[in-house]
Amino acid sequence: MSETPKISEAGCIKSEHQSFSNRVFDRAFKPLLVTFLQEEELSKADMKN
Repeated sequence: MSETPKISEAGCIKSEHQSFSNRVFDRAFKPLLVTFLQEEELSKADMKN
């Protein structure tokens, strides 16, 4: 018997992202973005997506 998920994968990812940013960055998006950008170099193609 297969169960239908209560939320979509995208909904789950969004919820986890919000939970993480709330815990670690106290809901501040800018420090979160800066931290990720310091860790990873983005190509122009990445920025378009």
